[in-house]
Amino acid sequence: MFQTHEKKLIYITLGILLFFFLVSFLVIYPQYKSIQKMNNYILELRTSLELKYEKVRYLHKSQNILALAKQITTELKSSFIKNGEEISFIAYLEDLADKFSIKQKINIARADKTKNQDIDKIDLQIDAQGGFVNLLSYLIALEHSDYLISISEINLSRDSSFLINMTLKAEVYVQN
Repeated sequence: MFQTHEKKLIYITLGILLFFFLVSFLVIYPQYKSIQKMNNYILELRTSLELKYEKVRYLHKSQNILALAKQITTELKSSFIKNGEEISFIAYLEDLADKFSIKQKINIARADKTKNQDIDKIDLQIDAQGGFVNLLSYLIALEHSDYLISISEINLSRDSSFLINMTLKAEVYVQN
């Protein structure tokens, strides 16, 4: 059926194919599996490193926020009235009134001390009378003062002499 040189050619071709299959199965396939394992390991390592990087980044961000919170707390504490220095705060209000030519009456009521806190609240009501520009300048000076003054209500009215009456309700805080 086949001639000898055709048989030789078929055997050589089959031998070469068998050699390629053996090389593929014994050398290339194990290397392919090894490369896949390394690829998976690298992917896991990369994911792990990214998670660690995010944790470190979050830690640095938290440290920055904590430092900022400490700074703000220090600034906030410095804006409280120190215990025993309430008179200096009232003197400050009186000086502002004199500076802006305003007549004022100050009513102070110390609120109950909050448990487990170093801060007392003082309810403050200021009844002031003067020109509109003077009252506005007074409010701006209060806003820019070093004291933490939380204004809850402002009422303005005009009397028959065209002076403005202002009632200001606020809270100030005393650090014990």
